[in-house]
Amino acid sequence: MKREKHIAFSISGGAYPYQMGIAYYIQKNFDLRDIKFSGASGGSWAACLLASNTDIKIALQYMFEWATPLCQGTFGAYGIYDRGMRATFRELFKYVDVPSIVNNRLAIPVTRVALGNAFVPYLKDETITEFIDNDDIISAI
Repeated sequence: MKREKHIAFSISGGAYPYQMGIAYYIQKNFDLRDIKFSGASGGSWAACLLASNTDIKIALQYMFEWATPLCQGTFGAYGIYDRGMRATFRELFKYVDVPSIVNNRLAIPVTRVALGNAFVPYLKDETITEFIDNDDIISAI
């Protein structure tokens, strides 16, 4: 039985730049054609960029364009991060059908909040490996 090769990125928080540096190193030094990727939270960005063969350096340039002015405010990027990341994703992939590249090669774990009996919320773990369109990936990230 052949074992699949897989690279996983954990949640990143303040280690986000570090993870992107690791992703950049991996991209420049290894053949990634037969590798699957997964990432949670900020790590899903690194995983998505590697799975989609996107140049990490170019992606970081887009990210820094919107992040630098945001982080100069009193609360940094708090409350605006999601908007900036969505804008970055849309700009990077405006001419690319990302699901056609990453489906079954990228896994993003999410926690869904659903209403159970008597409208009591419960949490449901799910790992997404197939995406409908680019917005579907943005929402998972």
